[in-house]
Amino acid sequence: MNLYKDLLISRPHKLKIFLESRELFEDLAHIHIAMQHKGIDSLVLEVVYVEEGDLSDIEVVGQNGIDISLVSEYSKNILRQIAKNSNYTRVVISSTARTPRRQAEVMYNNIVNKGMQEQRRTYKQPGQRVLDVYETQKKAGKNKDEIIQAMTNKINELGASSVSTHCADFNVVNVVDIPHSSLGKNKEKFKNEAIKLLSKINVLDENNCYHIVIHQQN
Repeated sequence: MNLYKDLLISRPHKLKIFLESRELFEDLAHIHIAMQHKGIDSLVLEVVYVEEGDLSDIEVVGQNGIDISLVSEYSKNILRQIAKNSNYTRVVISSTARTPRRQAEVMYNNIVNKGMQEQRRTYKQPGQRVLDVYETQKKAGKNKDEIIQAMTNKINELGASSVSTHCADFNVVNVVDIPHSSLGKNKEKFKNEAIKLLSKINVLDENNCYHIVIHQQN
């Protein structure tokens, strides 16, 4: 843990620390010494102690039996912790790792079922270009399979992980979708607990799911 090293580099006025074991509180003494040596008079410390506890009674399952074998145990435990903190005993995953072809199928189905406007709000520039392909192919009178293949070709051309993090290397990052329908009326509580653990940038609300990005440990 290099909290005091980072302090010497950035010299922040406020530092938020997430601790996973009680022993790490000892590092606060090192921070205090580093502050004195650098002439930093005051620093606001927000210390959050995260204690995992027993998560064995919380299930993580694939919706309708989908394969979630690529979701690491590390990621599953984070999902279990989020569930425990928001009073759920089960986490349902509706989508996870995708091939370029599967990504094209998902995008096609979402356009048909949820509308192009929602998809335009969901995707960044690379994804927008894939959506453009759908519109071009549709106007040309192409059938479903032809459109999906053209979208797949564009995804491969752009680089699949630039279109969606679902296509990223799962050894580096796990991505899961948690459907709103599996969480019921208290779904906002689940979302807020996910943001607390993973930050807002890694928890997106799109296409009636919480799209959760979990960076893997080295």
